[in-house]
Amino acid sequence: MHTHELLFELSHPIRFDIMRILAESPLRLTKIGEQVDANNPEVSRHLDRLKLAGLVGKGSDGRYHTTNVGDTLFSLLPSISFIAHNTDLIERHDFSCIPPSFLSRIGELSTGKQAKSVLNAVHHGLKIILDAEERVFVTTNETNDDYQQAISDKFASGIPITGIIGTDFRFTSKEQIPPEEMAHSTMRVFEDLPVMILANEREAGVCFRNERGIFEVLPLYSTDPVFLAWCEDLFDHLWKTSEPLYDHLEVLSSDTS
Repeated sequence: MHTHELLFELSHPIRFDIMRILAESPLRLTKIGEQVDANNPEVSRHLDRLKLAGLVGKGSDGRYHTTNVGDTLFSLLPSISFIAHNTDLIERHDFSCIPPSFLSRIGELSTGKQAKSVLNAVHHGLKIILDAEERVFVTTNETNDDYQQAISDKFASGIPITGIIGTDFRFTSKEQIPPEEMAHSTMRVFEDLPVMILANEREAGVCFRNERGIFEVLPLYSTDPVFLAWCEDLFDHLWKTSEPLYDHLEVLSSDTS
């Protein structure tokens, strides 16, 4: 079967809904019809197509179920759904800079809600830092005095802080320079940050670059564990390939007068 033929079988809303509900649990034809709001003959026709495509099977108890092929295909759809529901967001940004292994998992960000304004985003980001009880991790190309003070206070209280900054990052005031211990041990530099992330153990925010390489200050936020795992895994990936902050003295020697 060709790719377009397989995707065509899911292009009808009733067949898509049948796959969605069968992915949760096997059902008999009548129960399927009740959930997709279609009569039995119509549901039967759609089931026949899905069976022919190898996406659905029928057990000896008369209940229909998704096959291994159907389960595998459906597990990949969240990323396509994310694209379908966020076309405006994607159109404004450069997602090609995101590592392919994470771009293929972009559906894990589906629960994210975008900040309504820059002011809302600033306050929300500060709240993430202040609410941290176990850790804070951040990738960024910019900061401000309030953020840096909150991060320094958390670090001083024993909360682990890990940060990755871009090579074009500059501290613009003495208040923004992190404590020496933090700068030496828990901060690194990545040449071309694909996203900005700010997260604690319960919530994460992520924002993307536009085609000019500038980050939009209207992040997606979520407390969903899957969303958080995407952010944490990408942070760990970038950390492994980043460089110590003190290999980039140009960042620390910025004009902070």
